[in-house]
Amino acid sequence: GFGIQYNYEKVFFRINADSPPRKIKAVYGEPFHPYLSIPFYSDMKIMGFFQSEKYFKHHKAEIVELFQPSEEILDELKQKYSEILNHPKTVAVHARTYFAEDPNRYCFHFCTQDYFENAMALFPDEDTLFVVCSDQVWWCKLAFGQMNRNIIYIENNDYLIDFFLMRLCKHNIISNSSFSWWAAYLNQNPEKIVVAPAKWMTNVHLDDYDIVPEDWVKVDW
Repeated sequence: GFGIQYNYEKVFFRINADSPPRKIKAVYGEPFHPYLSIPFYSDMKIMGFFQSEKYFKHHKAEIVELFQPSEEILDELKQKYSEILNHPKTVAVHARTYFAEDPNRYCFHFCTQDYFENAMALFPDEDTLFVVCSDQVWWCKLAFGQMNRNIIYIENNDYLIDFFLMRLCKHNIISNSSFSWWAAYLNQNPEKIVVAPAKWMTNVHLDDYDIVPEDWVKVDW
């Protein structure tokens, strides 16, 4: 599950989670997604999404090392997906589909079949292997079933296995989801191509222009 203790033990275990040694004197809350320089106060707690690499790009190398997969997860990946890990042309595809169930409830655009077709077209080589992860794989099978592409669907895994498998693919096609955003961001392939949706938020009052890094490819539909 998504419990705090579980995530700490499996993902955040390299981070010191002890209580701060001094009393918190100030709290800063991020307004929302566009990057804004964080004011400095001593003994300050910061809260928010901070979903722009501009907040932490200068520490990217350290962040990548902090979130290396554990030996336990790496062993499971090697055992189950050695063929994928050794394939020279893998593209992780992440479809976040629950937005489509109730469009009025969520403030995110739904990445449709057209988006994924346009994104996959950027990888024209016939021997490219698309590795599909999703909260609802059945939707992907319906949407991608008629494509004449080499596709493998990842099913019945702990979500962390999906996450680190996507991170270890050569390239990434993401949804407007922090889950696949981070998998792509932590991908260490120096020649990676990351494809992201050109549309993120449905609410025009929520600025999203800082979410996608400048060197990623934006695709519309």
